[in-house]
Amino acid sequence: NKSVAYSLGVYTDTGGHGVQPYALEYVTPTKVKIKVYDSNWPGKDRYVSVDLDSNTWSFSFSGQDPANDPDMWSGGSKDLDLTSMTSRTGGSCPFCAGKSGVNSTMLLVRSTALDWSVKTSQGTISPESPESGDAEARPLRSSSGDAPRDFIVSIPAGEEISLSLPSMSRVTGVTPTAAIQIDTPGSDNSVVEISDSSVSSNDPAVVLTLADGNLVGTSNGESNSITTTGEQLEVVTTSANGEDVKVNVTEEAPAIEVRTNGQPDMAKGSDVEILTQVGPNSIEKEITDSSGSKKTSTQKGQLDNTKESVPLPDELQAPDVKDGLPQPEDRQLGNGNQRQSPVNSSNSTNTSGSGSLPKLREVAGPPS
Repeated sequence: NKSVAYSLGVYTDTGGHGVQPYALEYVTPTKVKIKVYDSNWPGKDRYVSVDLDSNTWSFSFSGQDPANDPDMWSGGSKDLDLTSMTSRTGGSCPFCAGKSGVNSTMLLVRSTALDWSVKTSQGTISPESPESGDAEARPLRSSSGDAPRDFIVSIPAGEEISLSLPSMSRVTGVTPTAAIQIDTPGSDNSVVEISDSSVSSNDPAVVLTLADGNLVGTSNGESNSITTTGEQLEVVTTSANGEDVKVNVTEEAPAIEVRTNGQPDMAKGSDVEILTQVGPNSIEKEITDSSGSKKTSTQKGQLDNTKESVPLPDELQAPDVKDGLPQPEDRQLGNGNQRQSPVNSSNSTNTSGSGSLPKLREVAGPPS
């Protein structure tokens, strides 16, 4: 059976990485090499070394010679996991029609600095203090120099949490009932609150998005919140002039964005702008000025919250290639740039590989 059955995740304080294990090599009865396919090093002999006596592992993320890497990653039994591919391919969309739900809130945090934190009823977690009760934060993507880092934050369902985001950040994720996104330039005083069914902020510079099924709403402003009832989204915010704004996102108007002062794309003199996607390439725009006068127009375009992806600000862009890794063109299998690494196999007979992959045994038992 040559199908990919599992993915192997390794995690450290500086980042995490996923690889595909395909063989075991017992160097001794208690020292094992988990042979892996690493997309950063296609066609190369890469592995995770495991010491069964000490319950520790080591892995070369960016060293050309994995046996002599001065920046070797290492960890213990809690810093490595094995996930069945069927659990990835057999999952369901927790915020789509006919949803089955999830049992936790999962957030992906990318920030220009490691100064963010998440307050829960069980304590506060952060990059420096990643665990508190059942809540935890794990680095997902390592970085070079001052480049942004990604963290996965897991919070038990039913928790109401508070995010502190002092530096420029984008947070995306899912709760048991919705998908959310938070964009902020960063502030020491702003707080973002998240529950299973809502997201809110007290900072008009923070832009919130919440989606449930086919409904999506985006907003900013004073005392800003978006809540899903299961049937509709309720957007409630306050403009700089103190005007209370309440908008419902329904099947008749399934995508809406509410802008108040602090949004760079607002027209001059506007106090509130309500944009509704009324067609695939058509937006209805209602502008309320500081005197309370309203004006409605239609323009071509697509709201960001209806697009498959929205570009990150330049400050949150990660380098295309981390230090020590091959260039993208050198990672393409079949382009002739890969060179098969030598493999020591004194403990058993190798089975032939295919293409430019090393000729490695599929399973090697411990030596007798």
